[in-house]
Amino acid sequence: MLSLLLTLFALPGVPESAFQEAEEKPAKVLVYVQSYGFTHSVARRRAPGADSYVDARLRLWADADPRLEVVVSQDAGIFHPVKLMDFDAVFFYTTGELPIDEPAKRALMNFIRDGGGFVGSHCATDTFYQWKDYGLMLGGYFNGHPWHEKIRVKVEAPDHPAVAHIPDGFELTDEIYQFKAPWNRDRMRVLMSLDTESVDMTRESIRRDDGDFAIAWTRQEGEGRVFYTSLGHRDEVWRSAWFRNHLVEGILWAAGRTSDKAPKPLKGCRKCKKRGVVDCNKHPKDLREAEMEEGVFCTDAARCRKCGGAMVVPCGKCDGGPETAAMARRKLQAQAWLARESKLETILQRPLRRLEAPGVELVLEARNLKRKKKRNDPHAFAHHLLGLLRETRARIDQDFETSLLDTSSPTRTWIWETAKDHLATAEGMLGIRPSGDFKWLGHQPVHSVWSGDLEIKGEAWAAEARAVHNAAHMMISMLRRDVWIGDQGGGWFDVGSAHAYEEAVLGTERPRTYCMEETNEVPDYAGGRWKPAILKFLARNREVMIPRLVGRQSGEFTPRDHALCWSLFEWLRATHPRALSPILAGLQVRKPARDLFREHVGLDVLAADTAWRAWVAETYPPGKTKGR
Repeated sequence: MLSLLLTLFALPGVPESAFQEAEEKPAKVLVYVQSYGFTHSVARRRAPGADSYVDARLRLWADADPRLEVVVSQDAGIFHPVKLMDFDAVFFYTTGELPIDEPAKRALMNFIRDGGGFVGSHCATDTFYQWKDYGLMLGGYFNGHPWHEKIRVKVEAPDHPAVAHIPDGFELTDEIYQFKAPWNRDRMRVLMSLDTESVDMTRESIRRDDGDFAIAWTRQEGEGRVFYTSLGHRDEVWRSAWFRNHLVEGILWAAGRTSDKAPKPLKGCRKCKKRGVVDCNKHPKDLREAEMEEGVFCTDAARCRKCGGAMVVPCGKCDGGPETAAMARRKLQAQAWLARESKLETILQRPLRRLEAPGVELVLEARNLKRKKKRNDPHAFAHHLLGLLRETRARIDQDFETSLLDTSSPTRTWIWETAKDHLATAEGMLGIRPSGDFKWLGHQPVHSVWSGDLEIKGEAWAAEARAVHNAAHMMISMLRRDVWIGDQGGGWFDVGSAHAYEEAVLGTERPRTYCMEETNEVPDYAGGRWKPAILKFLARNREVMIPRLVGRQSGEFTPRDHALCWSLFEWLRATHPRALSPILAGLQVRKPARDLFREHVGLDVLAADTAWRAWVAETYPPGKTKGR
């Protein structure tokens, strides 16, 4: 993906014994995410009462780990002596002076000192500056973040379960805190700290003169255990396997489920190449890497009777190795995902080929798509298509400076073998019977089509183009706000962006997709060779184009208008990339495009038209404009 990523390693997972002891009652953890100071992006809620990203990730991890149960609450009233008795530990991702009264504070502190666990992530140290007992209990207070970059860590307690899977010298990218009193290394056990040789130590924002920058630690508060990690600012961190292991193991330790020392690691044997597992032979080798990627699920893999979606099976010649726990965890995750209700499968009364990745859902039932008259393998094509959809999302996130946190739901793409299934699911899910393909934009968007559709006709390349084009429509329709701008005067931006990302992802200068809802004309503008056609058209037509394009709905454009909107969007993307996000935000609230060009491009529409034409004349190649 093109978005910023953590440096990832193939890290060993949690101890195998943890899964073998799943019959033990899970640790019940109260999750409390509130912001009364700075609001981190992973703590934002799209609506009151909705889960934050932190809440959602902890729920997901608990669903896949029989040792853990989470209860998410935003109610300060839960900090009551009787209510807290239901929990083994409390988790904070918080800022500021929280609205917890004195009796509730006493209840929380007594809960910890009497043997309950407390876990804080990242900004938990940026909380309750006026409550000294809280700072003493947690171990210190936030005192700035000199670094937000890739750093290297020193693992100081490699035997502790919260860091046993992290190698010394591990590199990660996150916001790195420094701490002030009552922080004192003598009052805690530091698990992991910053390797100061990996960062610039001359920055003026550094407030410690001892070079001691702890990242994670544990301590005792009465009979209770306290675990804190300063990591967790970035959503990429929350998506990583190493951080999940780090935080989950820290939670389980605080809840009293594990000891201060991780079990002796399993070493594997010669047969399994010291892995403790061997590859499941029921899966194509060329799809193994895609199937095992963190956060990616596929029904073909999850329904495997031999491995249950783990992609590996235990080695029959040893008791296990460093990959044994990851195998168990992956199987649990795959089976938990598979067990979730699929309304589409309920409607059609049969299992479907479904795939999911962060921010993207795909159903591919088309079995006979062809490329150069050769039939595609449906399973392999499904993963290929999922990759294209993820790339579409990544490119838009990069251009608009957004992330998974800025959309309300995944994009949903359904490609059916028959029109019958297409119509049945459209009627069952949305109560409509479309005459062709359909897309539902805004909240929980979906695009559905079948392989015999007039613009696909069983061709794999056409299915790719339709999927990518409409994925872009779906993304733009819910970026930071669930609003489809195509029916409220933002059609130029709506259709232009969809064509632009189709071209960017598929690597073609011939955008092939017209949405039937957008134009009733034959989709063939200059044989699909848009750049030379637009160059020629603008050179011959001196009429100012931008005022004619803006303010209209998507369904009002001709094929030539589509090409012009695409070119206009591409000009903005190439020459004013920082304007894309605020222009979209303005269109979402029906702000006139004339004002948006003036505010964010620095040009009125007449000057913008002139600049756009000059850019086209300079960058578009001349060439033939006849049919393909």
